[in-house]
Order: sequence, then structure tokens, then C-alpha cells
Amino acid sequence: MKKKMEGGGAGTDLSYWSTLLDHLTTHMARKSIKEEHDVKLKEKLKRIREEQMKDMEDTEEEKIKKEEKKKEEKEKRERMIHIVKPKKGQTKIEWLESEDIDEGERETRWRDLGEEETERITIELYERGGYEPSYGKENDTMPGIDIVDEVADDKDLLQQRMAKRKTPAGISGGTTEADAAFKSLALSGMEADESIFSGEVQLDGCKELWTDKYRPRKPRYLNRVQTGFDWNKYNQTHYDQDNPPPKIVQGYKFNVFYNDLLDMTKAPTFKVIPCEDPEFAEILFKAGPPYEDIAFKIVNREWEVNHKFGYKCQFQNGVFQLEKEGMVSIVDALFGVHDLSFQVVAILLWIIEAIVSLLIVKKVPYTEIDWSTYMQQVALYDRGERNYSRIEGDTGPCVYPGGHLVLFNILSYFTNGGKDIRLAQYIFVAFYLINLALVFRLYYKSKKIAPFVLIFLTLTGYRIHSIFVLRLFNDPLAMMLFYVAANCFISQKWFIGCIIYSVAVSIKMNVLLFAPALFFLLLTNTGYAGAIWYIGICGLVQLFFGISFLARDPWAYITRSFDLSRVFLFKWTVNWRFLPEDIFLDKRLHLLLLFLHLSAVLLFAIFMWFRTHGGLRRALEHLNHGIRTRFGPSEAMYALFTSNLMGIVFARSLHYQFYSWYFHQLPFLLFYKTRPINGKIPLYSIGVKSLVLLMIEFAWNVYPSTVFSSSLLHIAHIYIIVHLILNRDPIEKPAKSKLFYQSMLNSAKRPDDEKVEFSVIQGDEESLSQVEGQQFDLILSSMVAHWINDLPGWMRRVHSLLKPDCPFIGTMLAEDTLYELRCSLQLAEMERLGGMSSHLSPLVRPTDIGSLLGSNGFQLVTLDSDEIQVSYPSMLNLLDDLQLMGESNCSIVRPLTLRRDITVAASAIYQSMYGKDGAFPCTFRVLSFIGWTEGPTTPKPAKRGSQTHSLKDISLE
Repeated sequence: MKKKMEGGGAGTDLSYWSTLLDHLTTHMARKSIKEEHDVKLKEKLKRIREEQMKDMEDTEEEKIKKEEKKKEEKEKRERMIHIVKPKKGQTKIEWLESEDIDEGERETRWRDLGEEETERITIELYERGGYEPSYGKENDTMPGIDIVDEVADDKDLLQQRMAKRKTPAGISGGTTEADAAFKSLALSGMEADESIFSGEVQLDGCKELWTDKYRPRKPRYLNRVQTGFDWNKYNQTHYDQDNPPPKIVQGYKFNVFYNDLLDMTKAPTFKVIPCEDPEFAEILFKAGPPYEDIAFKIVNREWEVNHKFGYKCQFQNGVFQLEKEGMVSIVDALFGVHDLSFQVVAILLWIIEAIVSLLIVKKVPYTEIDWSTYMQQVALYDRGERNYSRIEGDTGPCVYPGGHLVLFNILSYFTNGGKDIRLAQYIFVAFYLINLALVFRLYYKSKKIAPFVLIFLTLTGYRIHSIFVLRLFNDPLAMMLFYVAANCFISQKWFIGCIIYSVAVSIKMNVLLFAPALFFLLLTNTGYAGAIWYIGICGLVQLFFGISFLARDPWAYITRSFDLSRVFLFKWTVNWRFLPEDIFLDKRLHLLLLFLHLSAVLLFAIFMWFRTHGGLRRALEHLNHGIRTRFGPSEAMYALFTSNLMGIVFARSLHYQFYSWYFHQLPFLLFYKTRPINGKIPLYSIGVKSLVLLMIEFAWNVYPSTVFSSSLLHIAHIYIIVHLILNRDPIEKPAKSKLFYQSMLNSAKRPDDEKVEFSVIQGDEESLSQVEGQQFDLILSSMVAHWINDLPGWMRRVHSLLKPDCPFIGTMLAEDTLYELRCSLQLAEMERLGGMSSHLSPLVRPTDIGSLLGSNGFQLVTLDSDEIQVSYPSMLNLLDDLQLMGESNCSIVRPLTLRRDITVAASAIYQSMYGKDGAFPCTFRVLSFIGWTEGPTTPKPAKRGSQTHSLKDISLE
């Protein structure tokens, strides 16, 4: 306050601060005097009681002893006083190390010595303490004492140790060769996500019984720790592979070497001891002579002692190995969700599929169906025909959008007008392998699928191989592009994904079956404006492929390429063979199926999609409040795949090539929740689902279709829908946040005086809708105001809740907070991207707060700003801290990820511009403010012209 008053400055109310300082000083003085008086009074009372007790307890004999002891201490102090400091160069050790002086005096005397004296005395002390006794003669020993040779004694001890071992160690301890062997054993099988781990804990000295006989020593060790990512629901929602969550400890491997253990028949033991910090524990290893106990600090997690989960504890050849890693058994690797096993299985199956596909092309004859028709249509397109009603081939007119002609025109160019069938098949093999890799990536990103499920995507797809490499349809090409778009969608690359999705639609219209789910994904992830923008992008792509046809005959192009009323032939249907042909062709059936399709999609959207985020309705409610929801890969895939499934189940007719529309999606819908429970594999569930997939495969391979095959297909479809409904995710209700707020309410501190009326309100700090009227004498706001969207309206609302002449006090983060991080990120993005975007929340200037308080009716506004600087070991630690504080970027329109190259560049810029002693300082500017509502006692400025002194006179005085 004194500094503020001395500094002055515009807007400083000197009278207010002076009055406040006087009251504060007086109050502090009173309190200090009262506290000091209470302490003195307590000490005096205590001293009086002690003297009374001593007088009562002391006997005459004890008094005499005390007097003698006091006399001795007095004489000792007198001797110390008369000790004369020796002259320089004549200091003796006895004067320095006298027993009559205390430790402080001894340290003072040593400090006063010069450099030469210190060296001389140190050498003298060394020579005095380094004497060695002379050896005695054999004749001088007492009778009955045996004289032992040192070399013979060591040799005899080694023989005794080797005889007690169960199996010889083979390598004597302490040699370089042994160290290399131990290190090789401990580091065998070390993977990229493992690192050397020490974490040794110092144990309290506890002397074992055998330490008098053997010289105790610490065992050698080489431990490893395995770290990885925990892809729980929260991390799946807020992180991705490009921006992963923080790593956690997933396992340990301890290698402790007891190569000289005397009793090798007894294996070492270990036990886990909890620490004071519940997050950590100590693991203590105990072996026996001649080794001391050794302990390490580890994270306190529950241990899985089943060998299927990588647990191993063994003692062999002098090495004690305790292993609890992320390693799993083969069974668990196939049936559990593990990244490494998934990658291995996916690569192996992909290679097998490549070989099988090439063998199919080589061994199985090509089947001509639509390829020649495609080439005939492309030939007309090449000759300049743009009237869609005239573009046709042997099997009929072109009923696909313009992208179909463009794509097969490219294929025609590489296959000599479609004549080189074998080359076309090899190209489709490449498309199939790309399609398979894209599907594998989707399954991998979902973190829901066990590796064994990939078998159903490859080895059981007899019909899918035929569609891709033997029939050369356009359906698999459209689906391949859809899977490219889906990979973009789960990686939040909406622009590229929408372009590729629209290209897939331009090849074959069945990709529109995914449109309902995609629309809601765009809406909830990018907002209303973003969804409209991306839908417009899709429309522009369609316009690009159809512009030449629309210019020639728009009606012909629209009715041919997007004909929803086209009638399919009964002989090709796979799903409605059990119906009579007249019913199959009846338009009323078509309208009924369309109604059922739309109803099923709507019901799934409302009750089945995005349940882990509260459902679609809650996501739309959040969107209405300006909050967008980012769904994880598994939720996006579930919505897209079920939307497509509803269209196929209620399709008017399914032809054989349509199997590619959902073949690669069925295993995900059936197995996305199948995993071992308590170490047990649900074989029955896996068997039933496998049977359903085989039923579907059988139905699609029966040619021509029969009543049985069509019925079987519908039964399988019904089972999948029922399975999805019964095994849906539990909807995440706001109960979690209610419990959190309830715990805050329960932990709120109550006043000591029970007569004081006290209430805790759970509400929105921005709207303050839970309270009404002028009912408060004071309103406090601590570090919340910088999260308020409408600051003027919020301050107006606060003003309306305060009584007259009452204060509003608050603190908030102000401009220049984290300016080091802001500048570093901006410079890094300018250098890497040529532009910059906001990665931190916007903050207000202190002067703006003063203006806002004044404009909303507050009087006597006072502002104060404090700078708090905190140092971090790295920029990444700062970013982690901000995220854990909940103080990351709160803007709706913001980049969702931070590229790694920008992070590295920003860290280097941060260190070079602002680094101090290897640390990364960051500044928090905290703004404190106070404003008063107007009242009858509020000080007001005097009227103009009422002054009694001139400023000139004051300056002269």
C-alpha cells in the first residue's frame, strides 16, 4: 500500500488507501501485542508450575548433586575462557580437537586456520590415524590358535560356496565377462517402449544375524520399466494417434543378480510395501547372506499374477527375475485388445491376402459381367458424348454419376481400352489391398477390436474376392474411397474427407447410405456453419463431375445418375427371393421399405448413436449452446456402419456385388464389445457371432438365390440388429457431474456460528439465474471471470444482485498471461505454416475491466495487477499443467491438435528467448479489482469550484 501511495499514478485514491493503511496498522499492532502478551503469560505460568513441582520432588541428596554439577560446568566454562589461541603456524591438533569445547567452537577454530596450517594439520591427522600394527611371530601366539594363510582361506571359502550350490553359476562374480553376460540376459527382448529403471530406495539400517560372519554387500540389478498409452474412453475422446495422451507405467521387469548366494536352494523373496503417498509403493527383495536387502520405488497398482498377462517370477542360475509387463500370452494376444498383437496379425493377414489374391487372378478364370459395358460407356464418353441418355452398353444405360465415367476412363487408358483384362485384375488386386489396409486402420484406431476378428475380414471372404478381382465391379472402388474418407473423418480431417466422400458418391450412389450419420458427425463436430460449409464442398465435387453433362442435358443426367425409382430385376435379388415376383415389383412394398429404412435410421440416431457422450440429443443441446462435441473413432464408425446397415437391411433389392457395401463392417458391429472377461475368453459368444457371419457369407454365395438363402440372410440381419440393441453402450448421463458438484456442496465450509443462515447453491456462474433481487452485501469472484463469455452482461447482473453501497471483489487472469508461450507458438507457426492460430484462451486488458465496471454502475473502482512467474523443466510440462488446470484454449473455433514439428520448434524458440538456467519461465498476470454499488454513504466528488486551496500554493508549501 505504501508503494502504491508513494508511486501515485492516475486513478489512485490516496485518501482511501491512507485511511485503510492507518486502520490496518492499528489492527496489526493490537493483535501482535495481544498475541505476545498471551505467550508471555503462558510461559510464566508454566515456569511457576515447574518450579513448584521441582521444589516438591527434589530431595536433599539431589540438590547436592545438582550443585556439584553446576560447579563442574562453571569450572569448565572458566577453563574454556582462559584457553589462549596459539600463534599463526603453531596451531596444535589438541587445541583444535579439544574435548572441552562444543561443536560450534571447534568449527570456528578450524575456519580461522590459514591454507598452509590446514594442510599441515590434515597431513598430521592422516599420519596419526594411518598407522599399521606390526605382525607378530608364530612363536608368540598362544597354544591352540591355528595360523591360517589368506590365499588358502579364500580358496577354502570358495569351495564351500560352490559345494552348497544346487547348480554351479559357471561364472565367478565381479568379472567383466560375468557383467556382460548379466547385462545381455537382463536386456534380452527389450522393446522400444521399455527403458532402464532404477528407482532404488535407501533402507533403514537393520543388522542381520549373519553380518558378523559374512561381509554384507548389495546385489547387482538391471531393471526395466514399460510405458504406454491408456486408451480409455476419456483419452479416446480427447486424444488421437497424432496427439497421444501422457504415457503411463504398464509393467516392470526386475533382474536382481545373486550369483554368490550361499544357499542357492532357497529362492529370494519379495513383498510390496505401501508408501505414505498412495500413488507409490516399495518392492523389497530379500535373499540372504551375503546380500543385503534392496528395495525399489514403483507405482502402486494392482498386480495381475496370471501368467497369461505376462507375469513371471523365477530364480535360475543366480538370477532372480520378476516380470509384470505388457507381454501377453498368445491366446490373450489374439482375443484381447492389444496394439502390438493387432499390428502383427494385421500385417501377416495382409501379406497372406496379397498372395491369395495374386493366386486367384492367376488360377481362377475371369468372369465377364459389367466390365465390357463400362468400357463401352467410357468409349462414348471419350468420343465427346455428353447426353447421359445416349451413354449405354451391352447390359444397359449408364446409371451412375459422372465420377464413374471419369474413373473407368482412367482405367481404360491403362488397360488398352479395357482389352488387357489381366492388367485390370492386378490393378483391382492393388485396390483390394489398399481397401483392406484402410479397414485395418479403422479397426485399429477404434481400440475396440481384438486381432482374431481380422480373420473374418480376409480368409472367410470368398464372395468379396470374386467381386474385387474376378468381376471388376465399380462397387468396391466406391467403398474403397469411402474408407479413405472414413479414415479422414476419425482423424478430424473433415475437408479432405468430404471431398473424397463426394468422389465416392459420384462413382456409385450407395455411399449415400452413410449420409445420415455423416451429417450428424459434421454438425456436432464442426457446428452449424461448418456442416453447411462441408455439405457445400460435397455439392461442388458433384458439380465438378457432372458439369459437362448438366450443360448438355441436365434432366437426363439427374434422372439417370440419381434415379431412386429404378426397378430391379427379380432374378438378381439376393434378399427377397421368398416373395412372389408381383409383390417384389409392387411400389407399395418399395414405399414401405423406404419408410422402415428412414424410421430405423431415425431411431438408431436418437437412441443408439453417441451414447458414451450422452446421445445425439445431448450433443445437439450442447451445440445449441455453442459447445461442439468431438466423438472418438469407435463412435463415429458405429454411427456410419449402422446407418449403412439399415439401408441394406431394408433395401428393395440386393445384387451380388452389393455384398461389398457392408462386408468389412459386419465384424466390427458384432465383435466391438467381445473381449476376455476376468481372463476367460467368451467362446460361446464368439462361436455364435462367427456362425452369423458364415450364414451371411453362405447366403451371398448361393447362385441363384433361393428362398432358404434369402430367409437365412434376413435372420442374420435381424440377429445383428437385436445384438446391437441389447449390447448398446450405457448412455452417459450427467450423473457424474452431479456427483462432482454434490461432493463440492458437501465439502463447502460451514460457518462456526450456527445462527448464521448459510446456503450453498449449484448454478451457472455466468447466468446467475438461481438468485434474484438485491440480496447480497458482498460478491466475490475468484479466477472465474476470464471464462465468462459476456463480461458486460455478467457485471450488469452482479450489480443488480448487490445491495446499495456494497462491494464486488474479484480476481482474474489478464492480458500478458503466458505471453512467453503465446509468442513461441506464434513464431513457430509463422516459420512452419506461414500463418498462426490461437492456442490459448483470449484474455482482457486491465483497463477494459475498469471501463466495464464503471459502465455497469460500479463506483470507486480500484484495480491492482500482480505478476507471478513459475518455472517449468520443459514447455511440454507447462502444456500438461495447463491441461490439468483446465486452462487450455476455450475458443469454439480453434485448432484441435498441435503438430509435433510446431511443438518442437516452439520449445526451441521458448528456450532461446525466455529460458533461464535451463528452465522455462512462464508469467501469470493476476488482476484484482473492486467496485462499489452506489449508496447514501458512498463518497462522491465535490462540486466544481468548491476548492479552498490552489494547487500552486500546495506546490510552494
